[in-house]
Amino acid sequence: MQNLSVINNINCKHLTCIKGYVCKENVIPKLLIGEDNYHVIAPLQIICGSKNEPYATRCKLGWSIHGYSGRTHTPATRSIFYLAHSDGEVLNDLITKSFAIDSIGISPLRRENKDHIRAVDILDKSFRKVNEQYEVCLPFKSDEFILPDSYDNALSRMISLNKKFNNNRDYANRYSREIKKFFDEGYAREIKGSEQSSGPDLYNSLFGIMLRFRTHPVVIIGDIKDMFLRIKISPDNQHVFRFLWKDPDAGDDAPIKVCVMQCLIFGATCSPFIAQYVKNKNASMYEDLYPEAVKVILNNHYMDDCLHSTTSIGEAIELIKNITEIHGHAGFNMRSWTSNSKQVIDCLPNESLANSAIQLKDGATDVVERTLGLMWHPSDDTFLFNISFNRLSDNVLNGSEPPTKAKMLSLIMSVYDMQGFITPITIKGKIILQNVHRSGVGWNCPIHIKDYECFLKWLNDLKVLAQLRIPRWYNNTGTWSDCYPQTESGDPDRIINTEMHIFCDASLKAYAAVVYWRFIRTDGKVFVCFVTSKSRVSPLRPLSVPRLELQAALLAARLASTVRTEHTDITPTRRYFWTDSKTVLQWIRSDPRTFKPYVAHRLGEIDELTRVIEWRYVPTGLNAADVATREDAPPLTIDNQWFQGPAYLRLPEVSWPADLCSSEEIYDEVACEQRSVNTISASAPTDLASCLPDEERFSSWKRLLRSTARVLMFVDRCRRRNVTFNVDLMSRAEELLLKKIQSDSFSLEIDSFKQKKSVSKNSRLLKLTPYLDERHILRVGGRVDKADGVSYNACRPVIVDGRHKITQLIVEDYHRRALHGANEMVVNEIRQKYWVIRLRPTVRGVAARCLFCRHRRAAPHEQRMADLPQVRPQHHRRPFSSAGVDFFGPMEITSGRKRVKQYGVLFTCLTIRAVHIELSESLSTDATIMALRRMIARRGTPEILYSDNGTNFRGADAELKRSLQELNFDRLQDDGLVRGIKWRFIPPGAPEMGGAWERLVRSVKTALKVVLKERAPHFDTLSTLMCEVEALINSRPITHVSTDPNYPEALTPNHFLIGTSSSGTPYGKYDNGDLCNLGKRWRVAQRLTDMFWSRWLKEYLPSLLPRQKWNSEAKALSVGDYVLVVDPQLERGSWRHGVVSAAHAGEDGRVRCVDVRTRTGVLKRPVTRLALLEV
Repeated sequence: MQNLSVINNINCKHLTCIKGYVCKENVIPKLLIGEDNYHVIAPLQIICGSKNEPYATRCKLGWSIHGYSGRTHTPATRSIFYLAHSDGEVLNDLITKSFAIDSIGISPLRRENKDHIRAVDILDKSFRKVNEQYEVCLPFKSDEFILPDSYDNALSRMISLNKKFNNNRDYANRYSREIKKFFDEGYAREIKGSEQSSGPDLYNSLFGIMLRFRTHPVVIIGDIKDMFLRIKISPDNQHVFRFLWKDPDAGDDAPIKVCVMQCLIFGATCSPFIAQYVKNKNASMYEDLYPEAVKVILNNHYMDDCLHSTTSIGEAIELIKNITEIHGHAGFNMRSWTSNSKQVIDCLPNESLANSAIQLKDGATDVVERTLGLMWHPSDDTFLFNISFNRLSDNVLNGSEPPTKAKMLSLIMSVYDMQGFITPITIKGKIILQNVHRSGVGWNCPIHIKDYECFLKWLNDLKVLAQLRIPRWYNNTGTWSDCYPQTESGDPDRIINTEMHIFCDASLKAYAAVVYWRFIRTDGKVFVCFVTSKSRVSPLRPLSVPRLELQAALLAARLASTVRTEHTDITPTRRYFWTDSKTVLQWIRSDPRTFKPYVAHRLGEIDELTRVIEWRYVPTGLNAADVATREDAPPLTIDNQWFQGPAYLRLPEVSWPADLCSSEEIYDEVACEQRSVNTISASAPTDLASCLPDEERFSSWKRLLRSTARVLMFVDRCRRRNVTFNVDLMSRAEELLLKKIQSDSFSLEIDSFKQKKSVSKNSRLLKLTPYLDERHILRVGGRVDKADGVSYNACRPVIVDGRHKITQLIVEDYHRRALHGANEMVVNEIRQKYWVIRLRPTVRGVAARCLFCRHRRAAPHEQRMADLPQVRPQHHRRPFSSAGVDFFGPMEITSGRKRVKQYGVLFTCLTIRAVHIELSESLSTDATIMALRRMIARRGTPEILYSDNGTNFRGADAELKRSLQELNFDRLQDDGLVRGIKWRFIPPGAPEMGGAWERLVRSVKTALKVVLKERAPHFDTLSTLMCEVEALINSRPITHVSTDPNYPEALTPNHFLIGTSSSGTPYGKYDNGDLCNLGKRWRVAQRLTDMFWSRWLKEYLPSLLPRQKWNSEAKALSVGDYVLVVDPQLERGSWRHGVVSAAHAGEDGRVRCVDVRTRTGVLKRPVTRLALLEV
């Protein structure tokens, strides 16, 4: 079979007339027609060509091409297609669906996979509101996919549909009205889909909704109209919902329209997920405004149905109003409301009511409402069952002929009972079906007479169900029984205690579990009501009765867990699990690991879901679940034990069946399931202290305590004692550890007490009046026993030695529990239980060793202040020969109609402390170079320049070096224009090393703040202001200012720059004769300069001698030291940890800068920004 597009490449003029009918590319055959349907493919017309050319035939199905295609090589392929149909597949699906319904409430929840997570993520990102409706994207499994061309299939179906329209005008009109509704409502449009992910299951538990539906007296039920259609799809994804449409009334010549759905459609894989997501997302937005209504929407909606029960009529009306409003914000129309309260229905308009509610409003009493598969009678608030026997013929019903296996299965699986109201009846049907299946009867063969007789009895039980009425509300199922005397005052109808009772039982045919509530009121009356039940037929592979009883116990544990989880408004104070199997009880009360895998695995799950003390024994005759496991169960009525619960539940607990006493006797059924264990006997000392863990191997009191408890558990189980890991076991472990402390530290005192002697006068415990209590533990003989409200442990604390390892672990635990607080707080807390010898030294020692406290107390490292660098004390040198540079700012200036930022660049002479200020537009490398060039032009080239580690300075250094290399040729050298600048950088985070310029930056900022007052001047104003601030700073005295008028004025940087302290000093008047004495005047100026430097050496330099701080010698950091990197921008708890990888010593040999290796890399930091941790 070849692609028909080859005709395009063949010169077949005789086939040109039919090319439009047959030439389709990439078409895959969908159906093969056999020779037994020759009348369909018989030729009606033949078009032939020349020899070796293909020919065409027309049959009832259209045109076909046959013969040579022009290819020299045609690969031979052979395909065989089989189409098989079996009624068994449909029946198997029916059984699968029925079992799925039965598993609701006891099966594990599905886990989300990566496709589900992707689906939620797509909806989170695309969720938006468009014209009062929400719009989302479809959750495709992948971003790139190609949909096959389906136009031909759609066109073929459209043509077939039009033929059907022509034959059935009524069908055509109804179909056309629905499609027209889509266009009128905007759900679809004409235009001039599977790679979708189903998404996670966002459905609420149907089982849980029905349980909560029975909690309160007043019921509200509603429905969202056209829920799917009210959710828009993003225009980018609408192409997957294309369809063809032609109005049947438009005539044969009307064109076929290509249309697209703009909203969710029924049947799309992702539609339920998207609908639930939008509903829940919209409701969550109003959680603060309507918390109760949002809770109902999120928890008690199943798809578009709302089922909820409330405590009062007013609450019900308010909820209906709020739920409708919330849904209205999403474009959902909440309608079809109904209730069991006529007052609620009367408050709602007819257009928002269901048909059944309107009938109730008009006075009808026989209205039945179908809700989530159950039939509910609003007038008397009961559930009912209406079984349809239409699937069976009259001959089967009257006993004339047996049904086929398929017919019988169809009826058995049609009985819907999700909550297990009629489990004793439904389990009979399933047992009959299992027996028929064992007999080997085919699906379309009549069942055996023996099975048919059982089936007829079961049909009679079904017919009785028509009279059965089951109250919906838990508290409306009978009368309250006197049980206890009234213990509290107040409302006698108030429920003060709620118990859950779960019964389980099994037989060779089936196993089941049933749950009851037991309510106790203030007046002492008791009420028992049916909750739910689940059952299973026994597996086809025979199991022993004890194993089936164990399956029933597991079913009960799972069902109880689900009921407890789903009931948000009912919290049982206690649970009781009842079984009539002594074997199962002994299994549950034993260690699961001692049994074979089948029993061990199920006991392990039961142990996770229940507690051992919750299981009790009940005789078979009183077991409510027994009726759901028998084939000969009595007819089901509302008054029997199945619905009312065992009679003894209405009596006080002392009248309940006695539980089994713990016995060493092992039943045969228990023994046959136990593992075979090789036992090794060994003698061991009776003193448990020798079995305790070594305290030296532990760093935590809780770990030592738990390990000791595990040792005790092992010892008890070796002695065949049933023990669990609980508080009592932990108390025993603590007692043993305290005895170990005392036996190690106070053995002499303990021996004296055992010999009934007094304590030695040299004993450390003499002043404490010690004694051994009934547990043989040393305690303080206190003097404050008569103090009211003081515990026994506080009056007579346990004596322990502070030097013992276990005691130190206890103190460390109290230290951590006190959140590493003050030592006295820890001392006070310990004294409430223990009397620790040398308590305060022990607490101080623990706090000193605490790593967290060390971190918290760690202080930055200090090193003795270093000597001044060589450039600072140099004299008789040109100002700014050695300088430091730093940026400050930003400052705003006005430029036109906007404001821009300017930065200040401060250069300071490290010798005379003069400053030079430039303005820069940015902190970039280029701006730094330009500012440096301007400074050099006016102050001369510095020989050495100091700065911090800013990226702009680093970049400027590299740029200058490159420029010097590029400009270093002979002509420029001759001109002497190029002088190299040595650039030195202080370590990162060491502002104190740049104090020479940091202090002057502060002075400049102070002056600017006074003058600018946060104004934004023009550039000219700011640059002028900078020059004046520079002059002001340079006129400050750097030596002592004397009060003696005869003493020379204080030395200032200006003396070295302009020869006077202030730029405002007036110049003298000179005549022409002064020109003849220039040489002399030059010598005078030179002499003045020497005088300034002489004063600088005598007055300024000595002021630099003292070290103002960091005077003490500190331990030098070395490679391998563990340190904290101090960061003033972060909290102490966020400081990074690191290890010193390299140490850099200064000229005096002291380490002032180190490299620190952290998780993020290697940092270079001064020692003043590091805190040494002694680990």
